[in-house]
Amino acid sequence: MKCIVIEDETLAQEILVNYIERFEKLKLVGLFNNAPEALSFLKNNSVEVIFLDIQMPVLNGIDFLKSIYPRPFVVITSAYPQYALESYNFEVLDYLLKPFSFERFSQAISKIDSYKQKLLDKGFEPGLTEHIFVKADRKLIRINLSDILFVEGFGNYVKIYTPSEVILTREKMCDIENVLPASRFVRVQKSYIVAIRQIHSMDNETIYIGKYFIPIGNSYKSSFFARVHQPE
Repeated sequence: MKCIVIEDETLAQEILVNYIERFEKLKLVGLFNNAPEALSFLKNNSVEVIFLDIQMPVLNGIDFLKSIYPRPFVVITSAYPQYALESYNFEVLDYLLKPFSFERFSQAISKIDSYKQKLLDKGFEPGLTEHIFVKADRKLIRINLSDILFVEGFGNYVKIYTPSEVILTREKMCDIENVLPASRFVRVQKSYIVAIRQIHSMDNETIYIGKYFIPIGNSYKSSFFARVHQPE
């Protein structure tokens, strides 16, 4: 699994690199002192795991999480426990409180392995670029990414809107988000993920896709408008 480390403390970097190198399954492809450099790297490179500090200059870890959609597997590494609750709003897989042992780090890797297997069991294919499979009506349904208009969280279900139908599945919103490529989809509210190329128009409050009107959440506005103004 390709991974990157975003950490501004030299000692913490050295510890993480040492721990990562003990796992043959992990391949460190980037080491960054700040989040903006990591964002620039992720525009042209894909990774499966991010080890992320919270307290950093320029852009903190929470704001970094708001800027990437969908997110790879994220493990927070922080000396500050007060950010744990907020970070889990972004579906991070684990929160390692510094200083943490190699055994605790290993537990985080086990969580990643377990979650990755759950995605495979549900029919999601890691690294997929052109289609996904979701469970609906007691079968797996293939959906081409180019057909997806947007995704809506609906209670215990998720609705996937296409030009011809609305597919209702019991998959979790975070699972869907994790398999949709960040270059083509963006989360605009807790309950909505939209296909960027399907957007017909927008104002400061609403996205218009055909006959549909999708509200933009206040906490997602800055990252959304920054994202749609980037070239695909």
